[in-house]
Amino acid sequence: MSTVQRSALHGGVLAVGFAALLLDALAPVPALRALITLVAALSLPGTALTARTSFDGPREALAVIVGLSLAVEIVLALAMAWTGWWHPAAVAVGLFAASGAAIAAARLRPPRRRLGASS
Repeated sequence: MSTVQRSALHGGVLAVGFAALLLDALAPVPALRALITLVAALSLPGTALTARTSFDGPREALAVIVGLSLAVEIVLALAMAWTGWWHPAAVAVGLFAASGAAIAAARLRPPRRRLGASS
């Protein structure tokens, strides 16, 4: 992925996250709220974890981002269930804040070079 594509991905994911937070607070249309929240949950954590990773193409990036996002969401849901502290809205806000901070920090640094790439 090029730098422009990576920037567009990061901006789009953050915009979806902000929209999810806004719709969760206002809850105007339940179906729209559910759709935007699902897209945010499937993209924010994975994008934050792979913000400085370079991919060969959009399909590879999508698969890795969604897979990592699902893994993070499952771990957080299990932690809430096991501890009895079931507050998914608070966890979602915290996850969005942490993901947004990680994406913003990654934007300040150049992407990593691929192994074996010539200087």
